[in-house]
Amino acid sequence: MFKVRAFKMTKANKEPSEKQVAEFKESFDLFDRNGDRYITIKELQHVMERLGFKPTPNELKSFMDEADSDRNGKIDFMEFLSVMKTKMHEMMRLEELQKAFRVFDRNGDGKISPNELRTVFQSLDQHFEEEEISEMITVADSNFDGYIDFDEFIALVRSGF
Repeated sequence: MFKVRAFKMTKANKEPSEKQVAEFKESFDLFDRNGDRYITIKELQHVMERLGFKPTPNELKSFMDEADSDRNGKIDFMEFLSVMKTKMHEMMRLEELQKAFRVFDRNGDGKISPNELRTVFQSLDQHFEEEEISEMITVADSNFDGYIDFDEFIALVRSGF
């Protein structure tokens, strides 16, 4: 059975370590079933299915389109490494957003209340009027429940509010 690993970058240089590159190479070699140093769409499909996923033809094509930068219909190791580095950066950003969300979600219920928002801002010596707090909640609260959940928090942060 294949090992599924979580890869983390060092915060200092945001690049994979030599060990991580070696692990990526090991993963690449698992996909490259015939050893020709390329991953084809068929090899990608085979490994994904062995891992328990049922990718659609569109999902496979989408991954190939993302990874196959020279458009030769197959992925070499450098293309694979480039995609993995991008995925690592995305994972890091998500982890950072999760940490920030937990700072605001003081009671750990998975949503930020107006009171929690106010409390965190006050602890940072940022004082907002009640209307400003309400506006922040209103802008972010896409499901109109009066709270900011994690998805709404991400949208709020990305909007630059």
